Amino acid sequence: MKKLLQSLFLVLFIAFQATAQERAVTGTVTAKDDGLPLPGVSVRVSGAQIGTQTDANGRFSLRVPAANNSLIFTYIGYTTQTMTIGASNVVNISLGLDAQQLQEIVITGALGTTQSVRSTGYNAQVVKQEQLNTIRQPNLNNALAGKVAGLQVRSQSVAAL
Repeated sequence: MKKLLQSLFLVLFIAFQATAQERAVTGTVTAKDDGLPLPGVSVRVSGAQIGTQTDANGRFSLRVPAANNSLIFTYIGYTTQTMTIGASNVVNISLGLDAQQLQEIVITGALGTTQSVRSTGYNAQVVKQEQLNTIRQPNLNNALAGKVAGLQVRSQSVAAL
């Protein structure tokens, strides 16, 4: 009986130590200009291959190893920010607009070639940042749908391995 209790104590001790090496971090990501939640923001643990995305309400939940203490937030059209995780496991952040991050390019039918609007010999339709941000979409495909004549937007899901 004594051996059984010792074995049980040892297993519980090892399990407790394994769970103490990481913590659950939650939070909300909002836009600095209007305070609305941002869906689809990439949240990564600095120095690790761990990450997630925010849901439709801008919320995220992530298991962070004890050795890491900062998160990196990235979103198209917004500044990338790094936030240190404090003693509380709740991280709320507001991302500011970054107009310099988006550049004007022309997508042609030829694979792998891009041009500026001025260097094309034909008329090109231009989609401005304001047109993409009128209704926030979780990805660029959804934002472009219906904005350019003749553009077919198709989404494919990739199976996780």
